[in-house]
Amino acid sequence: MVTGAGPIGGMHVRLARARGAGKVFLIDISAERLRATAERVEPEETIDASSVDAVEQVHKLTDGRGADVIIVAAGSGQAQIESLEMAAPRGSISFFGGLPKDNPTIELNANTVHYKELTITGTSGSTPRQNKKALELIASGDVPVADLVTDRLPLEEVVEGIQKVIDGEGIKIVIEP
Repeated sequence: MVTGAGPIGGMHVRLARARGAGKVFLIDISAERLRATAERVEPEETIDASSVDAVEQVHKLTDGRGADVIIVAAGSGQAQIESLEMAAPRGSISFFGGLPKDNPTIELNANTVHYKELTITGTSGSTPRQNKKALELIASGDVPVADLVTDRLPLEEVVEGIQKVIDGEGIKIVIEP
């Protein structure tokens, strides 16, 4: 399960598939962004967290078990907290998206982590070996990325590009000089 339908979330859906995931779900709070990314990366299921209870929906889709692997590719404390409830026993959670510097703290139920025997990791940066592997996956076509760029705008339209990001329009917006 991937939370966050931005370019990083889209790449995680594709990476999960390339690494053999059976089913991949994609969650976002922006219905438009979720739709745009899902059209490209084709997860088995999408969950619009702005209109349904995402935790409940994950449990429905997994017959009550929860997700074995969760990648939170969104800078959302709420998404991080909910990931614990969505996780299957002995599940693995990656906090791939960092939280804002002015609000970096979440309150989590340590008993959920303990009794479900969850593994939670943070992810920031990469090693040269990881970079090489990522480039190999992209070059081979196993993890395509070009179609995640939805807009290329000239430098004079940078303000419009920023507004598109704020409004959740597009996936990846590139500003070209």
